[in-house]
Amino acid sequence: MKRYPSIVDQLLGCLAAAVLVLGPTNAVYADPAALSPNASAGTAFTLKTVGLRVDTARPTKPHNGRIRVRGVLDPTQFDDSVFDTLDLGFVVGVTGVGLATTETMEFDYPRCIELSAAHIKCIGTLGEVANFRRQRRAPHAYGVDIVAPRRSFAAPLSKVPVRVVLSTNGVDRRADLATCKIYLKRIAACRP
Repeated sequence: MKRYPSIVDQLLGCLAAAVLVLGPTNAVYADPAALSPNASAGTAFTLKTVGLRVDTARPTKPHNGRIRVRGVLDPTQFDDSVFDTLDLGFVVGVTGVGLATTETMEFDYPRCIELSAAHIKCIGTLGEVANFRRQRRAPHAYGVDIVAPRRSFAAPLSKVPVRVVLSTNGVDRRADLATCKIYLKRIAACRP
């Protein structure tokens, strides 16, 4: 049975095509390479899990890594609404776990769609997908789920702590996870 794309998939496809035609614009964010202790490490961004995976079954393909970041964002520090702040553009940087360089995920303007009052979906410049969903138990907070396929990092991964920085409107919010389990030197699962 053939599956037809939903209206949301069609809208996201049109948005991605429009952004590819227009190119990146004036997104306002801080330097994602600045994954230093200077970034604020408050409660605005809390990590739940970070997962990295290298697919060694396809060693000839250069982009065989995958990153998944899950956490909670408290947007009470934002001047505008959550959608307006995210729609201006944001950057997510991941370092540690044996990565040779910082893995950066950029979400330039206009890459976000407000699917409902409780769900915002953003598409990154390299096919990353970020979902922000309002939490039921804490309606002011948003659950964050970012998936970045086709990354170019390689094995082996290590037990070095992972650091994730979320940059919005020139403000860096840092979160660290110190406990990472490594499986077969190509899968990292980090939890608090």
